[in-house]
Amino acid sequence: MDLVVDGILNLERKTLALTLGVLIGSFFGGGNTAHAYLLKSTRTGHRVRWSVPQVTLFVDPKLQQHFGDSETRAALTMATDAWRGLPNVPDIVISDKPAVGYQAGQRTNGVYLMKPWPFAKEQLAVTVSTYDLDGQMIGADVLVNGESNYALLPDGDDRRGMYQHDLASVLTHEMGHVLGLDESPDDESATMWPYIRGGDVHQRTLSEDDEQ
Repeated sequence: MDLVVDGILNLERKTLALTLGVLIGSFFGGGNTAHAYLLKSTRTGHRVRWSVPQVTLFVDPKLQQHFGDSETRAALTMATDAWRGLPNVPDIVISDKPAVGYQAGQRTNGVYLMKPWPFAKEQLAVTVSTYDLDGQMIGADVLVNGESNYALLPDGDDRRGMYQHDLASVLTHEMGHVLGLDESPDDESATMWPYIRGGDVHQRTLSEDDEQ
């Protein structure tokens, strides 16, 4: 059984970036088109994947109290809808039941607010995944940095220069990790690019690289 931690970083602090976990992947492409996306693989070379058509996540009540119930639900709806309908990709569904509480040694399929934040301060959120050596996903927890500045920003263009990070964009990135994607380090337009600037909202929308 493997445990891996993935996340998204505040771009303004990327020089301080801390790599958490060892991620193994390959570059994939079709025809003459190169793609930058990476899929997670186990130490034995099996691709990480779910074997179910639907993955249910549960929301931490502290997250809803912190951001407000309507904003939390709106951000999670945007984040999960972005990945819905793609071939061979399970749907992520947000349950009305609360998360049971984060447990470091056991996955609960929860979305949690973490304050104090146990990881490097430039990490805005991380996804902790556990899977078997054959690649079968056991579970995943999304952890949101409760010490960072977030807002649910309006749709439209990126708003450079803001200090607040868009909650929906960050959660959309983390849902990619929940589904088994690694980072896309060479495509700044991708949702799975491992950095985000304050005021950016474009990562709410999947790029061609993410869809591939």
